[in-house]
Amino acid sequence: MEREATEYEKRQRFTPWKTTITLFFKGYLMGFFDVIPGISGGTIAFILGIYLRLMNAVKNITPKKVIDTIRKPARFKTYDYDFLAVLFLGIGTAIVTSSRLIVHLLEAYQNHTLIFFVGLILASLKIIYNDIDHHQIKDKFFVLIGFTIGVTITFLSPLSISDPSYLYILIGGFLAISAMFLPGVSGSFILLVLGIYEVILSSLHQLRERYGVIIAFITGAILGAGFISRVISFLYKTDKSKTLYTILGIVLGTLLVPLKRIYLDAPAITIVNLTTLGCFFFLGIVMVYVVEKGSKKKYYSEDSLNENP
Repeated sequence: MEREATEYEKRQRFTPWKTTITLFFKGYLMGFFDVIPGISGGTIAFILGIYLRLMNAVKNITPKKVIDTIRKPARFKTYDYDFLAVLFLGIGTAIVTSSRLIVHLLEAYQNHTLIFFVGLILASLKIIYNDIDHHQIKDKFFVLIGFTIGVTITFLSPLSISDPSYLYILIGGFLAISAMFLPGVSGSFILLVLGIYEVILSSLHQLRERYGVIIAFITGAILGAGFISRVISFLYKTDKSKTLYTILGIVLGTLLVPLKRIYLDAPAITIVNLTTLGCFFFLGIVMVYVVEKGSKKKYYSEDSLNENP
C-alpha cells in the first residue's frame, strides 16, 4: 500500500500553470530590479513572499540530492527544483531582456527612476519588520550592525579592471549572487565595485564571442548561491529576530546608494520637480503595497527550513 505524502511533499508538488506563470513573473521582477546597482533582488523576494522558500530550495542543491534526482526524477519536485527552475528562468529572462531598458531609464530619467526605488525599498522595511517575532533591546541592537555593513558597502570605491581573468569573473559571480540573495545588498552594485559590471552586461549581448565570461560567472554564481543559502538558513533558524533586524539595518544602510546618486544629480528645486519626484516616490510605496497584497499566498513556511526530505 502506497504511503500518504507528507505535508512537505504536498507543498513541493508542481503548481498549476497559473501559479507557475505568476512565479515566472516574480522571478522576472527579481531579475529586473537586481540589474540596477543599489537595488537588491533579495528585497524583492521578501516583498513577494518567496524569500525563505528560495533559500531552502537553493540549499537543496547538493551533489547527493542532484544524483538522487537523476536516479529518481520524482525527487525534482520533492526537493523543490521545479520552483527554482521557473523562478530562475524568470530571473535569467529579465537580466537578458531588461538590461538595455534599465540603462535607458537611468540615463534619461535617473532621478525619477531612483526615487521610485527609494520608495519601494522604504516600504519593504515594513514587511521585514512585520516578520520579526521579538523586539527586545538586544535584538534591535543588530539594526546598527546591519546599518554599519550597509553604509560600508555603499562607500566602497569601484575598481577599474580592463581585462579581468576568468577566476576574477568567477569570484565576482560568487559575491554578486550572494549579495543578490541578501536583502538590501545589490548584486549589480557588487559587480560595479569589482569593476566588472559593464563586462558582464556586454557579455550578455555577445554570447558567442564571450561565452567563457558567462560560464565563469555562472559557475561562481552557483557556488555563491549554495553558500549564502546555507548561511542565511542557519542564521534564521538560530535567531530569526536578530537575523531580520540585521537585514533591516543593511537595507537602511544601502539606501544611501540611490540617495547619493540623486543628490549628485539633483535637479533645480522647483514645485514641479519636487511634485514629480514625490509622485514617483509614492508610486514606489504603492507598488510594494499592491504586490504584497497579491502575494498573500506564501510559497514557503518556516517549518520547511527545518525539514530535510
